[in-house]
Amino acid sequence: MAGGEISLPVISASQIHTTMATTECRYMVFSYCFYLRFHQT
Repeated sequence: MAGGEISLPVISASQIHTTMATTECRYMVFSYCFYLRFHQT
């Protein structure tokens, strides 16, 4: 039973990771980081 419970969160985390790896999310993060870095200078 414990194994099944642990498997659920693992799948969820994998889905979230895949979503964050999407081009849209990646572009947003990159833009945000670039904006912060540019403003730091």
